[in-house]
Amino acid sequence: MPRGGLYSYKYAGRELITKIPKPNFWRAPIDNDIGNLTHVRSAQWKIASLYGTHVPHDEQDILFFPDAKPGIELVDGCAVLTFCYYLPTKPAAECEVKYTIAGDGTVTVEMSCEPKGLPPMPEFGMMFKLDADYENLEWYGMGPEESYVDRATGARLGLFRNKVADNMAKYLVPQECGNKLGVRYAKITDNSGRGIVFTGDEMEFSALPYTPHELENAMHDYELPKPHYTVVRANLQQQGIAGDQSWGARIHEEYLLPTDKKLSFSFSFKGI
Repeated sequence: MPRGGLYSYKYAGRELITKIPKPNFWRAPIDNDIGNLTHVRSAQWKIASLYGTHVPHDEQDILFFPDAKPGIELVDGCAVLTFCYYLPTKPAAECEVKYTIAGDGTVTVEMSCEPKGLPPMPEFGMMFKLDADYENLEWYGMGPEESYVDRATGARLGLFRNKVADNMAKYLVPQECGNKLGVRYAKITDNSGRGIVFTGDEMEFSALPYTPHELENAMHDYELPKPHYTVVRANLQQQGIAGDQSWGARIHEEYLLPTDKKLSFSFSFKGI
């Protein structure tokens, strides 16, 4: 299981995830990131997002590595699965993801990572891929437009609804967009009202038709592929977007994820 994880989540007889959820540390670079070279300084976190593995990198025979399987235990009537991801950074970092699965279908996710003094990560959270039929978003948090830790004064707390596709900003060059601060819950549903609800303690949240890597690979809208998924990212935080001026101003330190201490994040999801 070099790249294992939560393989399936069925609720009321319906499969709700199409790919294994993965820790994510990357966002599609925005114009300001490129102008101040944030994407260059933080490039290790893109590699970590793509190639985290359950096998330490110095193991020669990964097929028979005994610790590649998840930890499984029963706690207070809940099944608890723990996965450890070894990240290809220098120095090497690790990320632990624990799923606590209750009898009513609620899954609580706890993730932690020690950045070990690496450059700040652009984002810390989990990325899910749902079928593109889950195209409706409802959230209780900051809105109605996108918001970031250093761009939040224009947002207000409320209950908002839109289509997942509406969260794609019409930038000339596709880039990060659609982030939402202070989200208490977010529902992703199809047109029959079936889907999945994510809950957290004022988490950051986004739902887009594309992954950060797909956005990054396109220079124009027409280069983006036909949507096949709804990509959900539940985050502790995404770094700020800077922009004090447009020729290289860096993100203020207070709007970066710290790299000198352990990062921890918890949220839950459940079928509806």
